[in-house]
Amino acid sequence: MDRRIGSKVRLPLDGFGRQFFRSANLVLVTTLASSGVPNVAPKTQVMPVGRKGYWAFACCDRHHTYQNVIQQGEFVINFPGPELIEQVSQAAREFPPGTDEISEAGLTAMGSQEVRVPSIAECRVHLECKRYQVIDGYGEESLIVGEVVAVTVDEELVDAGAELLEEYPLLVYVYPGHYTGIEHVKRFRFPRNYKP
Repeated sequence: MDRRIGSKVRLPLDGFGRQFFRSANLVLVTTLASSGVPNVAPKTQVMPVGRKGYWAFACCDRHHTYQNVIQQGEFVINFPGPELIEQVSQAAREFPPGTDEISEAGLTAMGSQEVRVPSIAECRVHLECKRYQVIDGYGEESLIVGEVVAVTVDEELVDAGAELLEEYPLLVYVYPGHYTGIEHVKRFRFPRNYKP
């Protein structure tokens, strides 16, 4: 095995995520305020939960996204490409209540299939979710779990393989303070006795 093995240094637990590179999907979560005004927020702590159609993301309870999910019970996870980095950045601003954050960020709202929350037209994939569970108590963060009730994708990506990543890269946030597009991947080698 050819890999570099270096000396190990213990990091303080407070803020350790800012001290080494790690990557995560950078998505846009859309919600609706009780007034019907759309909200959008970039999220990097997002993941599938199991294999039965649940997705989760971390969110601070002070944010409009958290409050809207609690009140309305729906959200959409939108997957942008790297070409939308400026709009994704604008979506991170703090907006006053009652602001249509999707249009303010330079993005376009479109109707979703199964939820009232709009999806973002410029994004490639949309996971429409109904609130399944909210787990509070991770410091200032909560874990919001949704059941995926509909998925929409750009037509050219239907049945697409990883080879299309070169043309349609994924947007990824690289801690601390960087981003990239994933354009190339290699096939993972599962062992013969792999148990899914």
